[in-house]
Amino acid sequence: MNIELNAYLDCLGKPHVEILEAGVVEDTPFIEVYPGSLTLYLQPQVGLDLGFLAEDRKMESIIYTLRELYPEEPIFTGELPEPYASCKTRDDVRERFGTPYIMKGPLRLPDPLGEIGGWDVYTMAGEGREHLQVVFKYDVETRVTCISFGLKQ
Repeated sequence: MNIELNAYLDCLGKPHVEILEAGVVEDTPFIEVYPGSLTLYLQPQVGLDLGFLAEDRKMESIIYTLRELYPEEPIFTGELPEPYASCKTRDDVRERFGTPYIMKGPLRLPDPLGEIGGWDVYTMAGEGREHLQVVFKYDVETRVTCISFGLKQ
């Protein structure tokens, strides 16, 4: 796993000020998707979003967008570390990680998202991160569109 992802994973649940002081993120303004949003975002790279709870500014998610779900969606073009880099389809994910502890099949979301292929959720206990989970989201062709990391729910 690369240093950058490890650094972000170590920051999940920590306040923005602490992450800033540690030099993991730059001092840039938060992105508020809509006024009063419960989550604020930082985008250190195109297609990579770090989510923070608006209420207390604690980091809650790391989101890598790998495929466009709507026109002009920013796509991550950097390198993901293994085992994530080789997870291109749901079959790849399940071969690598086994049976998910939570799964959702295909469904229709409001436009512009439309039909999606569902998602699988895995704990990261095997990596010594019992308090974290990883979510793989799929398009209708079961290709991985997004990989997100967060605190286990």
